[in-house]
Amino acid sequence: MRSLRLLATLVTLSAPLVAQPIIAQSSGLPSPDRVIDFGANLFVNFTPITTQIPGITVRHASYFTTGTSNNLVGGFLTNDFSGAPDTLSIAFNTPIRNLSFVYHQTSMTQASVFRALRGGSVVDSFSLVWNQNLPNNYFGFTNIVFDELQIDFVADFNVDTLAINDVTADCTVRNGMNVNPRAYSCTTLPVIGTNWQAALATKPNTGGPVVAKAPGGAPPGITFRG
Repeated sequence: MRSLRLLATLVTLSAPLVAQPIIAQSSGLPSPDRVIDFGANLFVNFTPITTQIPGITVRHASYFTTGTSNNLVGGFLTNDFSGAPDTLSIAFNTPIRNLSFVYHQTSMTQASVFRALRGGSVVDSFSLVWNQNLPNNYFGFTNIVFDELQIDFVADFNVDTLAINDVTADCTVRNGMNVNPRAYSCTTLPVIGTNWQAALATKPNTGGPVVAKAPGGAPPGITFRG
């Protein structure tokens, strides 16, 4: 008989949570935890921005204030013309799980590349050829945990309205050297007061024990057979 204990919260077999980028949408996150909108006239135009904005560290950008222009409102980030590599970086002081932002690309000759990174490693990315005059200019990443946004831009850019959902809990899955297929994943992030869900990918010939632990004991109605 296998000795089994339940995890602190119910584990259910369901489809894995899928990362979903926001690409060329007409609006950003509907109810974000917080928004960084860069104010208006906070700095002299073309002031290099690094750590002046609370919560983020910026590389390869300067500040500019305008009126309202195709979803830019007041202040925003633009190119500091410091030279190659032409990559904007916005690093967040704490991990986040969802992000949307307004993006203008001034050239249609090459693709902009958008990357979400965690600890310096890319966790999601996409690219497209874009133009600053198109109105559906909200981009971003959802359903992942990351701490940095990078954008490879062409010639010049404008970025405004960072809408953010923070991570209040995290789920880290390790699979050794990734020799074996990944059989376990989180379908939701742990949140106090809710059931945390995970997925176990099994096959007809799957064998071996599953071990889970709950210091308070297993919830009623859960039965394991060995």
